[in-house]
Amino acid sequence: MDAYMFVGSRNKLWPISLRDCSALLLKSSSGGRFRYGMDVKSLKESLCWLYYQYLLVTGVYVLEPWEQAIFNSIFFTMVAMVIYTSYVFVPIHLRLALQFFSGLCGGQEESTVAVIN
Repeated sequence: MDAYMFVGSRNKLWPISLRDCSALLLKSSSGGRFRYGMDVKSLKESLCWLYYQYLLVTGVYVLEPWEQAIFNSIFFTMVAMVIYTSYVFVPIHLRLALQFFSGLCGGQEESTVAVIN
């Protein structure tokens, strides 16, 4: 069994196998390097290269397809939770840290009397 990913535009998707991705990477005119470009071929090569790197780094390529699905769903759920938590809680902690360090560095505390006047 070969792993597949789908690339293309909104109206048309083409299944690309991992074997095709590695072949595209080897035949790439950039010598196998990641390059930035706006044409569809380089975008396809870039996506294949990133997917190939993901498979190699995580070791997912050695799993069965159903194991890959479970691993990917758990992994991407965890990534989504980290992004959401960062979006919600990091600004609050940054504001509190800024208030704390401005108080340490001699910053003026807000006065309720100054706010009322």
